[in-house]
Amino acid sequence: MRKSLSRNIRRIKDKSSYSTGEIAKLLQVHSRTVQTWYKTGMKTIDGSQKPLLYMGADIKHFLAGQQRRGRTPLGVSQFFCLRCKKATTSEPSKIDITFTGKSIGRSGESVNITGNCRICQSRVTRFTTSNGVEALLDAMMNETCNSRLTGYEYAASNTDLGGGH
Repeated sequence: MRKSLSRNIRRIKDKSSYSTGEIAKLLQVHSRTVQTWYKTGMKTIDGSQKPLLYMGADIKHFLAGQQRRGRTPLGVSQFFCLRCKKATTSEPSKIDITFTGKSIGRSGESVNITGNCRICQSRVTRFTTSNGVEALLDAMMNETCNSRLTGYEYAASNTDLGGGH
């Protein structure tokens, strides 16, 4: 099994130059992968002809940007749906919370939260700590209460819930 790319990045020295083959060997990727990185914007040393040479600092900067670009920030009650490729929520009745019994540092016990995507109904999973579960439950309670009040046709007219007469 291939090691994580982020761990292999540590092998690259900032002030050293590397060829395509050297980068591929250090990061345990194919040389075509490195060529694709070049085509998508990884900088070469100025004026370098074939073989292309890259500075270590430029390689690290490019790969860090690639990792950041692929992330989707999630709200407290959101999941990332792999089928829809975006952040989504789940029906509160479909959420299942499993405490694993393993601790994560000082932040509490590890928890797996699963549910169904509201868009495509595929299974979605989120990993958090016991502290994150409390925040999730609070957010779900607020969402559930607001949706019930919004749909109530006799809501008071002095509220912003849109049901007043």
